[in-house]
Amino acid sequence: MTDLGRLTDYSHILVCGDFNLPSINWSDPSVPSTRESHISLSFQFLESIKDSFLWQHVDQPTHHRGLQTANTLDLIFTNEENMIETLQYEAPIGKSHHSCIRFELKCYSDKARTKCSSLNFARADFDAMRQKISTLTASTLDHTDVNTAWEQISSTLASAINECIPKSTWDPDKPRRPMWIQGDLLKKIREKNAAHRRFSRSKSDEDNKAYCRKRNQTRWDTRKAKSAFERHLAANAKTNPKPVFKYINCRLKTRSQIPTLTSQGRTSATDSEKASMLNDFLALFSQRKPNQSRISPLRHHLGFFQTSPSSRIQ
Repeated sequence: MTDLGRLTDYSHILVCGDFNLPSINWSDPSVPSTRESHISLSFQFLESIKDSFLWQHVDQPTHHRGLQTANTLDLIFTNEENMIETLQYEAPIGKSHHSCIRFELKCYSDKARTKCSSLNFARADFDAMRQKISTLTASTLDHTDVNTAWEQISSTLASAINECIPKSTWDPDKPRRPMWIQGDLLKKIREKNAAHRRFSRSKSDEDNKAYCRKRNQTRWDTRKAKSAFERHLAANAKTNPKPVFKYINCRLKTRSQIPTLTSQGRTSATDSEKASMLNDFLALFSQRKPNQSRISPLRHHLGFFQTSPSSRIQ
């Protein structure tokens, strides 16, 4: 178990079975402290699980025998937290004292194939945009009311944006380049691929040797760049934690989703139903009575100061 979490040949790791270690408390992974607890099999097993960064998903006793204390003997380990869903404990088979465990293994997250679009400011025609907006002058807006002036300004800006700034479409689900591949390393990878294509066409021994040199050099540079990138993240984790979580999220194969919501006997399963239910729930914070203070309940619950910040600092 010590080396399971370090296997790089497998993206998903699942280990389950009867481990017969009743002394481990899995609700707060620990072993009862005794004089010889540090050399016990349970302690060594628990330490190996922690060193391998594995998740244990069974949180209820699975072994029941008469009046004996129920124990958690059947365990499920994975290398990611969200790989196990709908964990169910069922009756034992035959005369067994072990509960049957039913679960779903989620290998990859379900993603909708959608295209996203955004304004491409690098290709915008700002001269033409300035010319279109120049029609909005004080003389044209002085003799109109506020609503009419705002509609004229917004429509002119929207028309200028649509005509002068093109849109670019991109696929959010398309695999992205690893964060440590930049600059010179990317150039070497392309040179390695070009050498492989050259060797595939010629089948000569000289091109094969050139490709092998490029391949070995690129592999060494890739490992060096990845190691340096991870050391840089670890060194700045406390002062700048966002890149650390970004790197962790890009390494995940499964992602947590919003579960089925239930409110006042109504259940939501689809994304639109969940959005509608959350919208109705958040709308309760914006409702207030006629004689109620203008400070919303949400502001009150979030603990905003009623007084000015300067007086609080003093």
